[in-house]
Amino acid sequence: MVNEKDEIAYRRVKVGILTHGRRVIEEGLKRDSRFIVLEVRKSNRAARAFYSKNGFYPVTVRLRYYRDNGEDAIVMVKPLKESGRIPPAKGID
Repeated sequence: MVNEKDEIAYRRVKVGILTHGRRVIEEGLKRDSRFIVLEVRKSNRAARAFYSKNGFYPVTVRLRYYRDNGEDAIVMVKPLKESGRIPPAKGID
């Protein structure tokens, strides 16, 4: 159960991520970048779904990437142009 205060905080975080994401994309396009790369914890299904909805897809796994608990990171990419397309990974759950 989510209370109203939590929902408002969640919306603010989401708006912040979207605003920052737009800036990153704009800067990437200005610099003629081909793609944007990010890492996300394998266990963070909500973040992975959010990024997928916004054009990112998984390309590889970085084993034991996070020092705090040795968790793997999923590397996700968002192409900014056709030459930035990297083959998606298969079998990352």
